[in-house]
Amino acid sequence: MAKILFLLIASGLCYQIFRLKGVKKLPWFFFGILFFPGSMQLIPTPATSFPRLIIYALIAATVVQEKAWFAEFKKFPVKIALIIMAIALLIIGIADDRLEPYLRVYRPFIYFVDSFFVIFLTYVYIKTEKDLVYVFNIIIVFFFVMALYGISNYLTRTVEYSAFISDTYGVVDSGNLNTSSGRDRFRISSFTVNPIYYGFLVTLVMMLIVFMFNSIDKLKHKVFYGITFVLLLINLILVNSRTPLISFVFGAGLYGLFAIKFKHKFLIIIGCTVILAAGYTLLPKSFKIIDKAIAIFTQESDKNQDGGSSIEMRQTQLRASLRFFDKSPVYGHGLKYIDEKLMEKDVKKMARSELKGFESYSFALLIEEGSIGIIANAIFFISCCLWMALRYKYATPLGKQYIMFGLALYAAFLLFIFATGALGTFLFCMSVMGMIFKAIELEDSRNTRIGVIVQQVPSR
Repeated sequence: MAKILFLLIASGLCYQIFRLKGVKKLPWFFFGILFFPGSMQLIPTPATSFPRLIIYALIAATVVQEKAWFAEFKKFPVKIALIIMAIALLIIGIADDRLEPYLRVYRPFIYFVDSFFVIFLTYVYIKTEKDLVYVFNIIIVFFFVMALYGISNYLTRTVEYSAFISDTYGVVDSGNLNTSSGRDRFRISSFTVNPIYYGFLVTLVMMLIVFMFNSIDKLKHKVFYGITFVLLLINLILVNSRTPLISFVFGAGLYGLFAIKFKHKFLIIIGCTVILAAGYTLLPKSFKIIDKAIAIFTQESDKNQDGGSSIEMRQTQLRASLRFFDKSPVYGHGLKYIDEKLMEKDVKKMARSELKGFESYSFALLIEEGSIGIIANAIFFISCCLWMALRYKYATPLGKQYIMFGLALYAAFLLFIFATGALGTFLFCMSVMGMIFKAIELEDSRNTRIGVIVQQVPSR
C-alpha cells in the first residue's frame, strides 16, 4: 500500500512538472529530489528511483515544452566540458566487460544525468533574477521544514521517515543506523537517509541564506532567513559529522572574505559566536564535534577510535586505491565497481582495514573511472570555475556576488566530496549551480546593455 502511495506522489509531481510553465516547474523538481531518497525504487526494471523519475520528467518536459532548449544548450557556458564528461563516461561504460551490452550504455547515461546534466536542466528555466529569488526562497522554506524534523530526530532519538522507507522497500535503515541512543556519536538525518549527506545539504543552504541576505533579498525575508539559519546551524552540529562542518567554514569563509562588507562580517561573527556558545552550554556532547573537526588534521581521531578519519587514514586509503588503479589505469574498473565487487566477502576484510568505506570521491575516480574519468572531471570543474572567475573583473556588483557564491559553493562541494565521498550530493549541488550560471549570464547581459546605453549618450 505504501509503495502505491509513493508511486502516486511521484506521478503527481511529474504531472505538476508537465502542467506548470517555466520556472514554476523547479519547486516540484526540488521537492522530489530532496524529500524522497534514491533508495525508493519505484520501478524495478530498469531501476528507477523516486528522484530519477522526477529528473526524467523534467527532461521530458524540457524537450517537449521548451522550444528553445537546444538554443539554450548552444550558449550554455560549459557545454564542451559537459559533452566531454558524457563521452568519457560512455567510454568507461563500454569498456566495462562485467556488464550486459545495454547496461554498458544505460549505466553511464543515468550517472551522467543524475550527476552532471541537471546543471543544464535548471539553467534553462531561469529567465530573470525574480525566477532565481523565487526558487531560492522555496528551497529555504523546504529546509526550514527539514530543520524542524531534524531537531525532532534529536529529541525522539529516531528517524521515523527513514524507518518507514526501510520497512516499505526492504532497504537498509541508514537514517537510524547512527541514531541509536546507546551510541556516543548520535546523528540526525531529517528527511534524507544519510546523516553526512544531509549535513552537506545543510551546509549549502546555510551558504545560500548568507548569500540571499547579503546580496538579493536583504529586508523582505530577513527574520525568516535568520530563524532558518539558526535552525540549520543547530542541525549541522547535530549531524555530528566533521566534513560538512569544515566544508561550511571553508565555503562560507571564502564567500565572506571577498563578498561581504566588514560591518556585516563583524555581525555574522558575533552572531555565530553567541549561537555556538549557547550550543556548548545546552548541547555539550553534540558540540564536541567541533573539537573532532580540528582533530581530523591530527592523529587524534584514530586514537579515539570514534569512527572518524584523519589524514593518516586517508593516506592508507589512497595507497590501497592506487593499487586498484594500477590494474586498469585508463578505463578504470567501471561504475559501481566498488559497491558490486569490492564489498564482496573475499575483499571485505581488506576494505575494512585499508579503504574503510571508500571515503573520498578520489577513490571512486581511481578505482572506477581511471585516467579518462579523472581527466574529464578535471576539465569539467576547472571549466566551471574558470568561466566564473574570468568574469569577476568586469561584472556588476551583483554579478560579483553571484560569482563569489558560485565559487564558494564549488569550493565547499569539492572539499566535501574529496574528504568524504559524493554520497549523492552532485544532484542538488549541480542543480543549484545551473541556476547560478544563468544568473551570472543575466548580469553579464545587463552590464553589456548598460555599457551600450552609456556609449550612446552624447558627450557634452
